[in-house]
This record gives sequence, structure tokens and C-alpha cells, in this order.
Amino acid sequence: EPVEASIHEAFDLVFSPQDPAAGGGVAAEVAFDTDEPPEPLAGATIDLGAIAAEFFLLGIDPYPRKAGAVFEAPSPPEDPSSHPFAALAALKKGKSDGDT
Repeated sequence: EPVEASIHEAFDLVFSPQDPAAGGGVAAEVAFDTDEPPEPLAGATIDLGAIAAEFFLLGIDPYPRKAGAVFEAPSPPEDPSSHPFAALAALKKGKSDGDT
């Protein structure tokens, strides 16, 4: 069943032109007050669609829930011998009984 959700993501990116003297890396003399290094600016344009898609995908809730939905753990089976591997255990037991 579809679940409605809204995504509100704020992001701040810093771009720096590439330094051709350093082999295409980011210019070393530029100082920024951020924890992460600036993104290298390749060419004269910035692909805003790719940036928006990246942060949109990071903002999606991986486990969406319907409003008011409550998680209920599955109840344990009444008969402990009726687990999914009971049939395999019976086959194994039958095979080992037939081998001896």
C-alpha cells in the first residue's frame, strides 16, 4: 500500500576550481571553514540535477511507515516443531535412520 512522505533536506556545498599545476586537484591555497574539502569544479558548469538527486536519495526514509501504524512482532508458533525447517529435519532424520 503506498505511503505518503515528504522530504525536507538542506545542504550546503562548496566548489573550488581545479588547480592545473597540481595535476587537476583542488587548489591548495583556498581555505574554507568546513569539515569537508571543497568539491572539484570540472568545467564551467555545475550539474544541479545530479546534486539534487543525490541529496534527495539520501533524504528518503528507508523504512517508511503509514501514519499511526504500530509495529507488532510476530507471535511465536504454538507448535515448536512446525518451524520452516521441520520438513528438512524430518528428511534428514529419515535418511540417517535408513543409512544405519
